[in-house]
Amino acid sequence: MNAGLRTAVCGVLLLGLLAAAPLQALAQSYDLDENFPLRMEDAEVIGKDNFTFQGSFAYELGEDGEDLFELEPALQYGPLERLELELASLFLLGNIDDRGSGDITASAQYKLTEAGRWVPSLAVKGALTFPSGEDSRGVDPSLKLLASWHLGDSGLHRVHVNGSWLRNLEPYADERKDGWLYLLGYSYRLNQNWIMLADIWREHTTLTDEEINIAEAGLIYEFSDQLFMAVGAGGGFGDESPEMRASTAFQLNF
Repeated sequence: MNAGLRTAVCGVLLLGLLAAAPLQALAQSYDLDENFPLRMEDAEVIGKDNFTFQGSFAYELGEDGEDLFELEPALQYGPLERLELELASLFLLGNIDDRGSGDITASAQYKLTEAGRWVPSLAVKGALTFPSGEDSRGVDPSLKLLASWHLGDSGLHRVHVNGSWLRNLEPYADERKDGWLYLLGYSYRLNQNWIMLADIWREHTTLTDEEINIAEAGLIYEFSDQLFMAVGAGGGFGDESPEMRASTAFQLNF
């Protein structure tokens, strides 16, 4: 991780510490979604009859100097207390391979268990990605297992583990049929408004022999029950990993 990137990550963490006020027993739960602003997700769902709209933007600098810009709008709905449905589309820009840009993904997340003293909240998330975008073919299914532990009785500290599998049903010559992701994350509610996040993950993408490692940190600011803003920064390590990644996102609940 280069010096500039280390400075950015440390800056995000420092802002979070400066934002911390005397803590109270904050029982509110919050829902962490992919790219809001980090890669990790938690096992929470938005609840029955709730709608959420998210928009995220990310910049990534590749190991060979390529620029990647990601823009992703997502709409979520809770038809049942434990079930969350989502419709999202990821758009890719920059001097990189934009294969899959504009594909539409429909997913359903079901919360299996509530967190206990020794057991995590568990959720399973299934998705289908439709070939509506650039140079895409085949409907690709994916499956993700999400676990979230509450540390202590206050619920301020949480640890998250994500594992996911993607099936590439019609791969190109330079692609493989399966992709995998392994992630370990941490979130901490600093006070009534600020939430601090960090994660580290490894992804075996569907491109042949491409493996990505990234560590990142972020902050979420809760303006109200309806509006959230988030920023994140991180960097890669190891061959084929990007030099750096920065992201921003917002969420509207209605």
